Formats: sequence, C-alpha cells, structure tokens
Amino acid sequence: PTVVVAIDTSLSMSERELAEIARQLRPMSELAQLVIVECDAAIARVYAFRGALTSVKGRGGTDLRPVFE
Repeated sequence: PTVVVAIDTSLSMSERELAEIARQLRPMSELAQLVIVECDAAIARVYAFRGALTSVKGRGGTDLRPVFE
C-alpha cells in the first residue's frame, strides 16, 4: 500500500519535532510506501520517504488546505 503523509513544514515546526515525525514514520515505512508532502502555506515538495526528513522546504506560515485540494 501507499500512504500519503502531509507534514507541516512551517517555521513553527522545530527541527526536533521534524526528527520525531521521521522517527515515528520509520516503522510505518516497513509496512507501506510513504509519500511525503511538505507543506507550509503551499506544497513545497513531494517525495518518497527514505528514513529521514532533512532540509525541509517551506518554513513560512501554516495552511494545509493545498494538501487536500
């Protein structure tokens, strides 16, 4: 199965929080293909999860509506 994971990459998300998200996703990635959608007020990147969230794009305000559009 494939699971789309939207991640808030706005400036309010700390590097520590993003690292914790990646840690939580690792076990899930053994059961399904995870597709990461980085979004602050717009979708910045879409890619397959490879075990870490490094140098995320965005870092502006928060509006996750584009993910659902």
